[in-house]
Amino acid sequence: MGPQALRAAGELADGTLPYLAGPRTLAESIVPTIVEAARAAGRPDPTIAVGVPAVVTADIAEARAQAERALAGRRRPPADAVRRPSPRTGLTG
Repeated sequence: MGPQALRAAGELADGTLPYLAGPRTLAESIVPTIVEAARAAGRPDPTIAVGVPAVVTADIAEARAQAERALAGRRRPPADAVRRPSPRTGLTG
C-alpha cells in the first residue's frame, strides 16, 4: 500500500489488511504511516492484520509446483522474485 492509501485508512477506517508485506515494510512504512494518520484524526490506533500465504510440508518442490499450477495465468512477479524476496521486506527466501 502506498502512503496516500495508508493515510486514508488511518483517517477513515478501523484498520488495514496488507497482503504479502514483510516485517521491515510493516515496521518502517505501513504501521507508522497508518498509526500517525489515525492519531492525527483523533482516532484509536488501527488494527493491522497481515495476510501471508504459507504451507507446512516436507516436500518443498511439490508445494512450489502446486502453487505455480494454482497461480498459472495470473499476473505475478517472476518465480525467482518470490523465492528470493527483496531485502527491504525483512524476509528471507
